[in-house]
Amino acid sequence: MSSASPASSPRLRGASLALACSLVVGAALVGLAPLPAQAQLLADPRVDWQTADTQHFRVHYRSTQRAQADAVARAAERVYGRITQALDWQPRGKTEVVLYAELDIANGFTTPLPYNKIGVFLSPPDQGELLDNSAWLDLLLVHEFTHAVHLDKVRSVPGVLQTIFGRVPWFMPNLFQPGWATEGIATYLESDPASGRGRLKGPLFEAWLRAERDNGFLSLREINADGRALPLSKQYLYGAYFYEFLARRYGADKPAALIHQYSGNIVPRLHSNPSGATGKMMDALWDEFLADLGQQVDSRAAPLKATPEVLGPRLLGPTFAAPSVAALPGGGLLAVLDDGVGATQLVRLNADGTRQNLVEVNGDARISVAADGRVLVAQHDVCNTLYLAYDLYRLHGDRLQQLTSCAHLRRAVDVGPSIVALQLDGGRSRLVRLAEKGAEPAVLYTPEDGADLIDLAASADGQRLSLIQRSAGDWRVLELDLAQPGTAPRVLLRRNAPLYGLRQASQGLEVIAADAGVHNVWRLAGGEFKRLTHSHTSVVAHGGTAADGSLATVVVAPQGYALHRLPGATALQSMPADTSGAAMPAAAAAQDKAVVMGEGVAYSALRSLAPRSWFPAIVADRGLTAYGASTSGADALGWHQYLVTAMVETSQKEVVGALEYVFAD
Repeated sequence: MSSASPASSPRLRGASLALACSLVVGAALVGLAPLPAQAQLLADPRVDWQTADTQHFRVHYRSTQRAQADAVARAAERVYGRITQALDWQPRGKTEVVLYAELDIANGFTTPLPYNKIGVFLSPPDQGELLDNSAWLDLLLVHEFTHAVHLDKVRSVPGVLQTIFGRVPWFMPNLFQPGWATEGIATYLESDPASGRGRLKGPLFEAWLRAERDNGFLSLREINADGRALPLSKQYLYGAYFYEFLARRYGADKPAALIHQYSGNIVPRLHSNPSGATGKMMDALWDEFLADLGQQVDSRAAPLKATPEVLGPRLLGPTFAAPSVAALPGGGLLAVLDDGVGATQLVRLNADGTRQNLVEVNGDARISVAADGRVLVAQHDVCNTLYLAYDLYRLHGDRLQQLTSCAHLRRAVDVGPSIVALQLDGGRSRLVRLAEKGAEPAVLYTPEDGADLIDLAASADGQRLSLIQRSAGDWRVLELDLAQPGTAPRVLLRRNAPLYGLRQASQGLEVIAADAGVHNVWRLAGGEFKRLTHSHTSVVAHGGTAADGSLATVVVAPQGYALHRLPGATALQSMPADTSGAAMPAAAAAQDKAVVMGEGVAYSALRSLAPRSWFPAIVADRGLTAYGASTSGADALGWHQYLVTAMVETSQKEVVGALEYVFAD
């Protein structure tokens, strides 16, 4: 999936006082995935917000999204005991939780400044490493609450200084750990490999490890430096496997022991920090970890690599990203390609090997090609200032025509003369048919609570629509008969591992499925589920089998992604398709009944606006000296931010200082 910025620059800049030793409490953000540059971590002030409390959390939500707030509250309280016990620490005060429906991406963030706050992006994942057997809110909350507990934990001298000065970042030792240590412990604790929950030992993390093994694992110096090199999720990847190694080799209590030791550092001490728990310095421990990791990867990969890859010749790569590919009816391919340097391009790859850059697109554009050659592009863009929403575009030659605005349509296909799409609404997904411009889309299907729609595909005649629907670890391919609206969908396939990348190909439905810990392309036809590819890493996108029998795939490769084309896709493995239609598992666990969220009240910034820290401020400039203090604060929704510095000038005995206030960014 990606990586996150370990720190974000404060929006509120410090007062311009000469030689002033003052403090601005900014937001050090750690999160589940990379935040796009366009994303504003500001809740929309134009809608009605409410606040409600649970035992350990204060939840802020739109008044129209009480049901989502209840689900978040249950997920948060569900993880509280496990994470606080694992890290031997309970956060001070209630953790503020803000629900964001402004962004159509699966993400979240945590900041300990000026108080513990978790941002929950309600949109569930529909591709990538976050597709696992966890319910989305469970995965998000366990990861982000681990950050909250980890960064809040303090002891020894820093704890004493916090007692005096409050939540000053300099006295929060775990803020100064490298990103792999912070993200690693959260990814490690989110995971249960035996049940397919979390990213540790998940298909994409294992794929990247096999690619990294071929390319050479990152040294401690390289992982500390981070950088933009692939995999983007390297902090999560190496960090999670390091903590797994530590627990397996030195004892289950050792990950928490390292964090406990670091929580008392007044000066960051990464190198010597593990010596008390393991008897080794970090560089020696990292070398031991990489040697063990190589053995583990080789052992798990041996059965997979005993069979040669079946992907066909490589057309291009490695490249920085290739999120979507589709076969064209007349031959050739369309692909979204990002070389990591220039703008992301929608590219036509012709059958004769030539390449044509058609138009610039945004980074996560998804393409769909109808049987008659019409091309739809779904891509996110900023709308109404604060929203990052997916909208639809029609490709005409080398230009894009925008079809919708702020419509939150993540995936779409042409069905006859109309367009059918998956729409997000406060994190919930539904199937809609687009109406005339300006009219509300017609809702065709809404899954039950706790279930998400991942992808869709339409038959060539436009009579049937296929969907991927999941609820935690229950994954299904469903079929809707569009000629009989209102009829219940039919189950075509049921699995207990991720499914995505649904395509209506020339010989049947094709999908990327995880089997034996590896993502490959599978075909569903005639009641059989047949594997078409054999990758030594992971297939992450495919174009569906074309009329000539060829199959284009994008796979994880050393230093990036590679695009392959298999000349003739035939079945390598076959099994009966499970079509059982038993009810989806209940979204809420039995213990959730004990979770009570209070009545919602109108949001008040005053509940979180009080300053949480102070620090001395001193000015000495050409004979003028002044002494005082600086403090700052912000409310939970980010609407109000302020910085106050008040001092007394010694020669004239005058009060001087500065006040800065920012409203809604």
